[in-house]
Amino acid sequence: MLEQEMLGEIQRRLVDEPIIERLGLTEAHFAPVYTRAMERMESGDTGAAFRDMAHLVLIAPTSVQFQLGLAQVALRVDLPEVAMQAAAAIIALAPDRPEGFLLSGQACLAMQEPDLAREDLTDAITRADTHPRYAALAKIARQTLILAGGA
Repeated sequence: MLEQEMLGEIQRRLVDEPIIERLGLTEAHFAPVYTRAMERMESGDTGAAFRDMAHLVLIAPTSVQFQLGLAQVALRVDLPEVAMQAAAAIIALAPDRPEGFLLSGQACLAMQEPDLAREDLTDAITRADTHPRYAALAKIARQTLILAGGA
């Protein structure tokens, strides 16, 4: 029972005061690590990219940018469950942004859940259509929706 209480306290502290805050740092301090992770992902070194992004999310779990990176690389390394968790965090942290819904839809599709994928992709399109900067994302969501059996 004592171990369970200690674990609960550790989890509470990680949520209430993320490591990044305890160290007195900001996301900007970790920008080089993020950039390296994205470069690794693009060059095909997805295992290293995944490790980098997982570390960043552990350090700053409320960073939408780091969660986006983790979800993207998790899909590349065929870990849709991890991508789904990161997408859920993005949706919770930034519910008006379409990226979390797109990534969630892609993860659902990878997990053979086309009904859930269609729902999330439709939500992504609805949010993406509200701002011109998301035009490319809306196109990807529409193409993915077709793959999920929607129109």
